[in-house]
Amino acid sequence: MPMSGGEAQRIGLARAFAREGRVLVLDDATSSLDTVTEFRVSAALTTQLVGRTRLIVAHRASTAAGCDLVAWLDGGGIRRIAPHSELWDVPEYRAVFRPHPPAGEDVGAAPADSAEVRT
Repeated sequence: MPMSGGEAQRIGLARAFAREGRVLVLDDATSSLDTVTEFRVSAALTTQLVGRTRLIVAHRASTAAGCDLVAWLDGGGIRRIAPHSELWDVPEYRAVFRPHPPAGEDVGAAPADSAEVRT
């Protein structure tokens, strides 16, 4: 039976949590999850994976806010590494998290990409 994007994502996360390893890499791991499930996954990342390095690529401010450090990516390189609360003071960083306009709607330059590092 076909699974929804959120169901497939939850199975992938469960597999990642179950495996032992020193580093866990998650690429937009909560993008297809509802907000309640996203909160639960974020809580698990911070409480159940102690001793493991987590590298989390994300485009949600709530995910970045829960990270120890954020590596702000821009133009294929790292623009700055700092806690989310410090970066939030920078207007260009906040622009990363603005909703993207619908396809075909031109509102100027696209925001930079972002990635978060959780250690």
